[in-house]
Amino acid sequence: MALQDAHINTGDHYPEAAAAWPDGDGGTRSATPATPGQAEAEGATAPLGNNAKSRSAFQVDLYRLQDTAREILHWKKRLQGCRRWRQKGANVVELYATTADNRWHYKKLQQCADVWCCPLCAIAIQERRRAEMAAAIAIHRARGGDVMLLTLTNSHDVDDSLADLLDRQEKALHRMWSDRASKSIWRDLDKIGHIKNLEGTHGGNGWHPHYHVLLFVRSHLDKHERECMQRVIAMRWLECCQAAGLPLPSLERGARLDGYKGVGDYLAKTGQDAVKRWALEDELAKSHTKRGRKGQRTPFDLLRDAHLGDKIAAGLFSEYARVFKGKRQLVWSRGLKADLAVQEQSDADLLEKPDIESVFKGLLSAHQWACIVKAGARAHVIAAGEAGGWPLVVELVEAAVIAYGDEVKRGIQE
Repeated sequence: MALQDAHINTGDHYPEAAAAWPDGDGGTRSATPATPGQAEAEGATAPLGNNAKSRSAFQVDLYRLQDTAREILHWKKRLQGCRRWRQKGANVVELYATTADNRWHYKKLQQCADVWCCPLCAIAIQERRRAEMAAAIAIHRARGGDVMLLTLTNSHDVDDSLADLLDRQEKALHRMWSDRASKSIWRDLDKIGHIKNLEGTHGGNGWHPHYHVLLFVRSHLDKHERECMQRVIAMRWLECCQAAGLPLPSLERGARLDGYKGVGDYLAKTGQDAVKRWALEDELAKSHTKRGRKGQRTPFDLLRDAHLGDKIAAGLFSEYARVFKGKRQLVWSRGLKADLAVQEQSDADLLEKPDIESVFKGLLSAHQWACIVKAGARAHVIAAGEAGGWPLVVELVEAAVIAYGDEVKRGIQE
């Protein structure tokens, strides 16, 4: 499907898609006369505020954060090309839209599948993993079992090394699952498996890596039984932390055991419900002024501050990226996926999985796509499609080609 002429005032339909592109020097380059929405378009290069609650604003935010991550993590080659470079052998970039809610997305682009550092891949992978967990929980509960949420943490200080904290936590957690005293606790709880999730935040007391663990047990515990079990687990966790040389948490804070409602809240904040709200309250991608709880900043909070010029935040994000590299965010205990009929798939496999509920909308040539990337308009093309369909995409792409076409051609020739 080739691009065609369209007579749509882009600024009227979608202000952020108006033809005003960043020129690389802090200004903008206009390909068409100013529209009623051009002031907003020029403002789109600034950080979004609390009122930016639309899907389009959220998409712009994610792409902008990815650009910031690319600048900080220049050594991550796959991140450099994620959603920017075409897949090997692909001469075009395709656009699709979901049939249920008209979410437009690209195909034929490389994806880094970096759940730690890439906001775009992270939110897609997180949603798919949440769906896996939700399906597993539903099957387990239908069989008569129950699921609880265990949170494990330890004391930490501003001078503590993130790498050292993670290393010692891994040793403590290994002991928590595997030694004789711990196994006795899990037998009493009648645990059949677990899913471990690793997270990390930063605050006034430095790095705070911690674990959330979904415990799959055979029978339901009432509130009193759960409180008694929490105390037993907390005491055991203290012993494991001490053996690993970790700063000891208090008995009340080191381990927390929540019932099924807590599990539901956890799934909501890490998956589809949050994404449907465009994740404005989500741990993964809060609005610009929303911060982690009690002064804690999530890694993408650090990335936002880095985008605003905070060099300390940029350094912290770089440290986080190096330390978390190669670690698995979600780990299922052995045999649990097979028992609950969950297919084994890598993060990259999940991203490449075909979306059978999407329809083809159009394609962009290699030159058109290069102009879109040069214009910093990857998110705006998506937003234009969702706001006005393919004709609005046509106008936006043509504006990008007018503004950057010659520059892109010179770059290819050089």
